[in-house]
Amino acid sequence: MTDERAKTVGVISDTHGELDVRAVDALAEAGVDVIIHAGDVGGSRILLDLEAVAPVVAVRGNTDHGPWAADLPDTARVAVNGVRIEVAHAATPSSSPDGAEVIIGGHTHVPAIVRRRGALYVNPGSASHPRTRDGVPSIALVHVARHGDVRARIVSL
Repeated sequence: MTDERAKTVGVISDTHGELDVRAVDALAEAGVDVIIHAGDVGGSRILLDLEAVAPVVAVRGNTDHGPWAADLPDTARVAVNGVRIEVAHAATPSSSPDGAEVIIGGHTHVPAIVRRRGALYVNPGSASHPRTRDGVPSIALVHVARHGDVRARIVSL
């Protein structure tokens, strides 16, 4: 995924079979080029609904079981404008970046953006079952400039 313009990556996690229409709307309004689902998807319908917005890269979470989840990998690597992104459901800011500039994880249901050891860690929180004080579901947007500059922000739904 490389060309002359900046790219926007939509990041979602921990939907657990429920896709809030506000998450879909936020991803569509942001004009995302690709969507990364960081696991605990909860069913193939979620991925199909997200694919109506943009191509989807998804990994298996600890609650993703059954035939529909058999083809989901435990980890994924994606390149966007030359920036290497690694995805694993239980990734943390302490995860080894293994050459990745961006590490995406979920699992905690708590949004976070942390720079550590040369990598940007992004956890979008949960789009369906947040574990924050305010109980607000969230996603994240990662902007990758054509020169490789990366910035991220949490979007509260």
